Amino acid sequence: MTYLEIRDLRFARPGFSLEANIRLEKGETAVMLGPSGCGKTSFLRCIAGLESMDAGSISLAGREISGLPPERRDIGFVFQDLALFDHLSGKDNIGYGLRLRKV
Repeated sequence: MTYLEIRDLRFARPGFSLEANIRLEKGETAVMLGPSGCGKTSFLRCIAGLESMDAGSISLAGREISGLPPERRDIGFVFQDLALFDHLSGKDNIGYGLRLRKV
């Protein structure tokens, strides 16, 4: 069963464009390699819903998630740089996502 399917993803900004198609089975691992600025992070941000795609669709476990907001996609994302709320303690930063999901 296909676990992650990305069809005809297109993401463009001035001086930069990205197109991708990928299909991963559950348990399969993929690696993205490339120089800085080639679109690796932008690609992941599109999957997570943190960037808007110009075209394409994303399905996770057979469920179309392209139109869902990031918090409803069930995708975790570890940022390269710190992405913490300065006004929250470490404990509250960790618990923020749990509170959003009412866990």
